[in-house]
Amino acid sequence: MKTRSFLQIMLFGFASFPILAFSQEQPGLKQKGDQFYNQYNYSKAVVLYEQIAKNKKNDKQSVARLADSYRLMNNYDAAEKWYEQLYQSRQLKNSEVLNYAEVLRNVGKFDQAKSVLREYEQTYGTSPTVKAMIKGCDSAMIWMQTPSLIKVKNEGFLNTDRSEWGAFSFNDKVLYTAERIGKKDATYGWTGQPYLGLYEADATLRLTQSELETKFNNTEYHSGPVVFSSKGDTAYVTRTFVGEKAAKEKVKNKINLIRRLELWYTVKKDGAWGELIPFHYNNAQQYSTGHAALSKDGNILYFVSDMPGSTGKSDIWFCIKDQSGEWSKPVNCGAEINTLEEELFLTIGKKGELYFSSNGLAGMGGLDIYKAIGQKENWSSVVNMHYPVNSMVDDFMFTASTDTTGFFSSNRKEGKGGDDIYVYTIVIPPPPPAPKPEPVIVVEEPKEGNALHVFVINKQTGLPVANATLNLMNNKGKEKVVVETDGTGLFSFALSDEPIYEVKAEKNGFLSDHKNGIKNKTIQKAGAKVVLQLDSIILNKAIKLDNIYYDSGKWNLRAKSKTELNKLIEILKENPTIKIELSSHTDSRGSDQSNLILSQKRAKSAVDYIISKGIAKSRIIAKGYGETKLLNKCTNGVKCSDKDHQVNRRTEFAILSF
Repeated sequence: MKTRSFLQIMLFGFASFPILAFSQEQPGLKQKGDQFYNQYNYSKAVVLYEQIAKNKKNDKQSVARLADSYRLMNNYDAAEKWYEQLYQSRQLKNSEVLNYAEVLRNVGKFDQAKSVLREYEQTYGTSPTVKAMIKGCDSAMIWMQTPSLIKVKNEGFLNTDRSEWGAFSFNDKVLYTAERIGKKDATYGWTGQPYLGLYEADATLRLTQSELETKFNNTEYHSGPVVFSSKGDTAYVTRTFVGEKAAKEKVKNKINLIRRLELWYTVKKDGAWGELIPFHYNNAQQYSTGHAALSKDGNILYFVSDMPGSTGKSDIWFCIKDQSGEWSKPVNCGAEINTLEEELFLTIGKKGELYFSSNGLAGMGGLDIYKAIGQKENWSSVVNMHYPVNSMVDDFMFTASTDTTGFFSSNRKEGKGGDDIYVYTIVIPPPPPAPKPEPVIVVEEPKEGNALHVFVINKQTGLPVANATLNLMNNKGKEKVVVETDGTGLFSFALSDEPIYEVKAEKNGFLSDHKNGIKNKTIQKAGAKVVLQLDSIILNKAIKLDNIYYDSGKWNLRAKSKTELNKLIEILKENPTIKIELSSHTDSRGSDQSNLILSQKRAKSAVDYIISKGIAKSRIIAKGYGETKLLNKCTNGVKCSDKDHQVNRRTEFAILSF
C-alpha cells in the first residue's frame, strides 16, 4: 500500500528542491531518465528506468538508479527487487551496497541485511554508520520479540490515502502537516504528490479552518511542521525558501535551483497573528534550517541544520534567548546526540526531554525515534524508543499530549497513505504482587520423646505435598526407613537410640530437599519438627547462579565461583535423574561474535569443573549465548551504566529433563 513519503523533505541533501532545467536537444529515453534523476524528480525517473531495465537488463547504471529512486520514494519492495539483481551479479558500488542493506532492513530482512553488511566490512572496511546498522539488526530482532509497554494505533479520522504527519495537541485543537487538499496542480517531483501544508482539527478530529493555515500555506512549496511557545503566543514554522535567489547546482552541464528549508516565526498580538518573520540565522544559499523545538521556558530554541560545523548530514543545534529577546549564535548540540547521518523532527516532552529521529544511531531501519535527557550541548542519555513505536521504516515526530498519551508519525505498511499519524498510549504496569507470607505450619508437639515430625511443603506455594517419599537414615547410613507423607504432607518417625539422623524428601517433578544433623538427644527432651521444601521443576526455566565471576576477557574460574558451582553439584547429586544446560551470558559491549565465543568458553569452563567432581558428562550441556538474551534495555547502541550491564553478565542453569 505505502510507496511514498515526504520524509525526504529533510533527507539526502537536506531538503533540496530543484526546478527542472531544459536541454537544448531532444534527449533519448536514458537521457530523460538521467535528467529526471539528477533533478530529484524520482517519480518520473522510475517510469523511464523501468522501460530501460526491461529491455536492456545489462544497463547497470539505469538499474542502479531505478533501485535508488524507488528507495528514495520509500517503495522498499521495488527497490529490493532491483538491488538484489545487481547484488547477485556483483555490480553494486560500495555506497549502493549500504543502500541495499538499508532496504533489506526496511522490509524486515535483518539477518540478510547483517550478512550484506558483514561482507561490506570485509571488502571496504567498517565505519560508525556500518557498525550502527549491524547493531541495529540485532537490536530490532530483540525489540520485536519483547515489545515495550506502549500501545499504538493508526489515527483513523485524520489519515487518508495521502500523507499526514506531525500531529500535536494545542489549545483543544490538533494541528498537523499534510499533503495539501485541492492543490492538484502543485506537485513535488520527488514523489509526484502535492506539496505539504498545515492543517487543524477540533477535539473531535474534524477539519476546521485556521488563521495559521491561511498564513503558512500561502506558498506553492512546503510548509510544516510548526511549533508553538508554551504560552501559545509565538509559532515557528519550517518552510521551503521561496525567494528568487535560490542556490544553484550544476549537474552534467545543467543548472538546478536548490530550494532549501528555512525557519520563520510569527507572534500573536491582541488575539491576531502578525507577519511572518525570517529566523535570523537562515541562509538558504548555503544551508537549511528547520524542525524547531522550544524548551519549556521558551529560552532555548533547538532546530535542525546542515550549517557549517555540522557533524553529519543534518545536526541538532540550539540558540539561547538573551535579555533583549534575541537569539544567540547557534551552538551544535554535540557528538553525544549528533551522528554522521541525519537527526530530524525535534519535539520537547512534558518533562523537558528532547525527542528526535535519526538514521545514524543503532535502530530498526530508516528513521527511529529517540529520547534524549539533558539540554544544550550536555546530554546524559539517548535512548531508542523501541518497538512498536519504532519500526523497520521511518518513524518520527513523537509529540506528548499527556504524560502517557500522544502522537507520532510513520510510513509503515499497515497505514492508509504515504505517512500516517499514530496515537500512542504508555501502559502503566500493575504494581508487583505483595510477597507471599512464609507458610505457617502448625504441627502438634509430640507428647513423648523419640518422635520426629517431618512436614513437606511446596516451596513456591507453601501448600502441603502429599505422597512425598521420605528417607530417614542415621549418620552411619544405616537403619534406612522409606515412607510417604499423608494428605497433609506429614509423617512422624519413632526414632531408636542412634545419636544423629538425616531425612530427605523426594517426589517426581520436584527437586529434593534434606535436613542433616538431627540430634536424637534433643528430640528425646521435647520431640522435634522438620519442614522440608520441594521446589517444582519447570523445564527450560533459567535459574541464575550467583557469585560466578571471571576476569575481564577470561574464562578461568575464580575460587568464589567454584563455591557457588559446588551448590549446583550438590543439587545434581541429590537429583541423579535430571539433565541440565549451563549457560553463560555477556553484556552487549564488544562485538557480537567475540561475546559469543567468550561466553561459550566460560560455560565450558564451568561444566568441566562440574564433571571433574563426578557428575556424568551426559547430564550437562555447556552453552554460550553471548549477548543474545539480554535482560534489560542495554542492547547495542544504548548507553548504560556498568551496573545495568552487570545484570546481563550472568551464569544460569536450566533443567532439560528429569
